Amino acid sequence: MKTLKFQKFRYFITENHTLLNENQSKDEFLSKIFKARYKFEYYGNSYEYTFRYFSDSLNVVLGTIGRYSEHPYYDDTLARNTNNEYEFAFVIINLNHSVEVDKNAQNIYLQCNKGLSTNVYSLLKALAGKINNNEDHKIFINPENLAKDHFWDAIEGHLVTKLIITYAPKNLFSHKALTDLSKELAENMNAQETKIVIENSSASSTGLELNNKNSHKFMEEVLDDTSKGAASLKVYSKRSTCYNSESNNEIIERSVEIFSDNLTNESTIVNIVTELFSRD
Repeated sequence: MKTLKFQKFRYFITENHTLLNENQSKDEFLSKIFKARYKFEYYGNSYEYTFRYFSDSLNVVLGTIGRYSEHPYYDDTLARNTNNEYEFAFVIINLNHSVEVDKNAQNIYLQCNKGLSTNVYSLLKALAGKINNNEDHKIFINPENLAKDHFWDAIEGHLVTKLIITYAPKNLFSHKALTDLSKELAENMNAQETKIVIENSSASSTGLELNNKNSHKFMEEVLDDTSKGAASLKVYSKRSTCYNSESNNEIIERSVEIFSDNLTNESTIVNIVTELFSRD
């Protein structure tokens, strides 16, 4: 038996003309993006994302990210990977795109492998940058995190002077649960990114009031958006960062126990995916 650890993310894709002009379905469009191979740079090294397997029944893509020099030669077992002898990690991408139908829609799970990177979110963002090259769509990836559980304790005792809230862009898949504010601003103001800065940092400032009746309600809405990956949140005092929803220890982490080394065995993949997506 082996234990694999994954971090959880949500992807957003902006509207694009290629999809409209070629009359592709959204399912076909997503498949084209993720059932592919990309070579990209990350901190001066070459990496590669490779599509490995697709499950029709689960509508899930299994891929890998690894260092380019080693990646093409690995076998289909988990044994070396979990011992960090090979530097690659497994990526599970949910191609379902309606949270009304599937609460895990547009989720990505990336295996934590310190031999590959100590910050898998940065690695995913580098991959997204490569996918976005020379395309008229853009993919954005945000972590799902523990903001609702940790935020109030994290800022306790701090004189908070600034909040930066960054909302995901208008999403190609227009489900209400993820897109309200960014969709409205994109449609009315042609905004691709929505960033709200709230600040009171003058020398005589007593800081921002976050916990009165009205501000607490606003912050709970922000924390809800942040927790499901629809926004990111950074909070500052005069001297330090009090809270960062994108920090590594805030990203939701899941562990899965497996009993087979053979990833060509669909039952192994089904077990991993079911374990990951059934807990939320």
